[in-house]
Amino acid sequence: TQAVPLTVPGAVLDALTAWVDHRGTEPGPLFHGFRGKRARLNGGSVARIVAKAGTVAEVAGTVRPHGLRHTAITTALDASGGNIREAAKFSRHQRLETVLIYDDRRTDVAGQLAAQVTSRYVTETPG
Repeated sequence: TQAVPLTVPGAVLDALTAWVDHRGTEPGPLFHGFRGKRARLNGGSVARIVAKAGTVAEVAGTVRPHGLRHTAITTALDASGGNIREAAKFSRHQRLETVLIYDDRRTDVAGQLAAQVTSRYVTETPG
């Protein structure tokens, strides 16, 4: 894989700098567990860390890594006025169709259209 330059917001840079100051500059994964060897975190470890952070932040329900990604992409769509291309660049999705799924859930286009169709063709409620 080839390195891709990214702009990092100041607060994120501050947090990463503080972590590296704590972690040290020795070779190895940037993020690692605290028990035993400084091994790379696996998916289960990341999920547990994210869930714990959600509990500490008093977020309702279980917080999952993909849920954070989903929220970030939805927020990017909101911030860009629904600009699918910008959100795709942000999320690194290669297919715009994938980002459209997030946008449809964000705006509930399917639900809105279903309500319009229903109101047009359903004149009375059975029962």
